[in-house]
Amino acid sequence: MNTKFPELGELVLRRAILQFRRAFKRNDKPVCMAATKLLAHLVMQQVTSSSRTGDCAQTRPTLPR
Repeated sequence: MNTKFPELGELVLRRAILQFRRAFKRNDKPVCMAATKLLAHLVMQQVTSSSRTGDCAQTRPTLPR
């Protein structure tokens, strides 16, 4: 997937991280576990690296006040 459409892999990664963050804030364990498994599968399939996943998860968008 990532070799043919790199922006598709990036989009899936960003959405999975956002889903994990929302589920974590809501304390929704089933959704949180599903997002975690998806992120693990993306790393295992080499769509992304584990360090990149951590970097994306730590960055927070800045919202205008």
